[in-house]
Amino acid sequence: MTSPLFDTNFISRRKERAAGSPVNDNGHFLANWSLKEAIERLNDLTRTFDNTIIHGDFFDARLLDTPKIKSFTHVGLTENVQVRSNSECLPYKQHSLDLIISLFEMHRLNDPVGYLIQSLYALRPDGLFVAAFPGEGSLHELRHCLSMAEEKLKGGVSPRTLPLMSKQDAGHLMQRAGFNLPVIDSETVKLSYTSLEKLYNDIRNVGGGNTLTSRNKAYCGRNFFPEVEKCYHNHYMDKDGHYEATMEIIFMSGWAPHENQQKPLPRGSGQTSLTDIL
Repeated sequence: MTSPLFDTNFISRRKERAAGSPVNDNGHFLANWSLKEAIERLNDLTRTFDNTIIHGDFFDARLLDTPKIKSFTHVGLTENVQVRSNSECLPYKQHSLDLIISLFEMHRLNDPVGYLIQSLYALRPDGLFVAAFPGEGSLHELRHCLSMAEEKLKGGVSPRTLPLMSKQDAGHLMQRAGFNLPVIDSETVKLSYTSLEKLYNDIRNVGGGNTLTSRNKAYCGRNFFPEVEKCYHNHYMDKDGHYEATMEIIFMSGWAPHENQQKPLPRGSGQTSLTDIL
């Protein structure tokens, strides 16, 4: 039997530690920005949502003060939430919800299809699922420098960074789970840091880090992070001497099936040839 990709107990400990640490108002800026973007997508809809779950541990709940959401319950792992639950077994009753917002959960799931199926089970017909999470382009600068440093100092590379999803992966998952009318898009956020320690702190503030089951647990050595910083300085410094970091945030949404929803036309029913248009 193969080991799960992610160490769920370690994820829980990282999140609990982050929740217990003092964080300034901007400490969860990326989760808050992603939640704002998700709510903007709701504003394009004509309907409102009476019963909503937001699944995620770190965000400003005041952002959910919108006419689109009548009431919500906060589900997550830390003591700051209303209902504590891990992502492997969600505490939702069948057809009990109009809207689920998953915030920074999809990128660290051992069974993402199972997570989506459980969410679909909980949604009423024509209920909406929305998720925001880091995609495959996230922190590519740091990933590169971690690999370069380990290759130079140790002669090889161990699993240090999470395998993140592409937009295509996200679309396939939604279809496999049974959602209708899936929509997948992404936004790129460019960040700038005066030190790498501040970048590391932002990762820790959301319970992030290497939570792979196969991670190398040995001490990396005192020269490792100075070597990472040297690589960063050589490749990813901006004109002001700041460290660049890129985040790709994937947004995915899909609807629980309902008989009145728009349906695609049967294959071969088109009346216009693409050859004629081109």
